[in-house]
Amino acid sequence: MKTTYIDSLNKLLNEPITDGTAFKVWKSKVINILTRIYGEKCNQIDQINKVEYRTYRRISTIGRKSNGYSSAGGGNNLETCKTEGFALIKGFIEEIETYGLPEKNDKKQENNGLNIVVNQTNSQQMTVSLNIFLSALQDELNGKQFKEIKGIIDSSEDEEPKKKKIIEKFKSFGIDVMTNIIANILTNPQIYS
Repeated sequence: MKTTYIDSLNKLLNEPITDGTAFKVWKSKVINILTRIYGEKCNQIDQINKVEYRTYRRISTIGRKSNGYSSAGGGNNLETCKTEGFALIKGFIEEIETYGLPEKNDKKQENNGLNIVVNQTNSQQMTVSLNIFLSALQDELNGKQFKEIKGIIDSSEDEEPKKKKIIEKFKSFGIDVMTNIIANILTNPQIYS
């Protein structure tokens, strides 16, 4: 996959960019490839977006030349955009060649919740947020009960003994507590989004 991305970026270095429209199309292609490599929110896309194509107005003045008119300015910054854009692409290629493909990080974690990442055989990642579950536990358990459950989870015991202890602990809290926890989880609107 690494070579495919590098080849795609190299092709963009050879694509002809003759005007502002061609530059915008080229820039969109770059962003599409960078999104596949780095994810939607990355510095590389921000860097490409900062390269902006601009046109400049032509200014005319009266009485400077023999015909009575003079003009100055005008044009665009296409060559500068191409130079900056190509330099960035070369930098991205060098980075991938040196460090390999990065792990995508589309979602910024803004909480201290527990997340599980499962690598599937088709290289997709599925992230399951357990914040809803932890929130339901905190809502229904008192501080001491929550610490007891957390202590069991954090212990270095094997999985099966932990499971048995957690089940016994929840049983000791009473059936109403478990019912309320399940109801909190199932009625949380985030679980369906």
